Amino acid sequence: NTKNFCVLLALRILGKQLFFFPCLINIDFYKRKMLTRQFSIFQLLLLVVVISSTTTADNSIAKNAGKMSGEDEKFRILVTHPQVPQEAIELLQRDCEVTVVQSLPPNRSEILEKAKGVHAFLWGGHEKLNAEALDAAGPQLKAISTMSAGIDYVDVPELKRRNIPLGHTPTVLNDAVADIAVGLLLAAARRFHEGRLKIETNNWETYTLNWMLGQDLRDSVVGFYGFGGIAQAIAKRLSGFDIDSILYTTRRRVAEEIEKEYNAKKVDFDTML
Repeated sequence: NTKNFCVLLALRILGKQLFFFPCLINIDFYKRKMLTRQFSIFQLLLLVVVISSTTTADNSIAKNAGKMSGEDEKFRILVTHPQVPQEAIELLQRDCEVTVVQSLPPNRSEILEKAKGVHAFLWGGHEKLNAEALDAAGPQLKAISTMSAGIDYVDVPELKRRNIPLGHTPTVLNDAVADIAVGLLLAAARRFHEGRLKIETNNWETYTLNWMLGQDLRDSVVGFYGFGGIAQAIAKRLSGFDIDSILYTTRRRVAEEIEKEYNAKKVDFDTML
């Protein structure tokens, strides 16, 4: 008999709302594709794997997705940060038993203590996610998802060794970072911080012609060290300021259509400077 996995996904919608999406994944595909690399679907917040011994997909699988196969025990989830939105906690509680770490900043000893016997982690913050945490949970741990784009604090090889899928949010912050970058660029060009300090100290000068003029963004050549998703989001915003062109330096040239869209050209680092 071919076993199937019923996967329960809590997906991030517009950065706030969540919903569950049950689906069936063949065990061979699961082992071949999902367990050998980072798992990221629709910027998932949480993935809970439910093992089913049935040979067909029927309604009872989706209805009982929050329970262990052949048992009455609900899936147990540990949320490792107390500031995870309450809407997410309540949604998870519909089908799962949820435990939330209460210390702030999260105390590692509390995390390890409450990890015992859980089937999934929703890992908030940047506390090390390593063999110690996995051992504290136990062999029944099925899946982990972080609430971050970066995973430098995660021991990914150890998760692969244990066949535990990992979810994260690699592009969810692109727009926010791009907004801040453009804001800082404008602030530097137009000397916002200097002007604010002059106002606060009552030193605003009204008798000079060229004081605090700053620099135009219009017709500027903007340089990027790297030209991935965040850089392209910045370039898209800068197009509204009528910049002249973009120079970027990367190990690999981006697609020609992307260069045309942003009037960008790949150059070496010294040329860009």
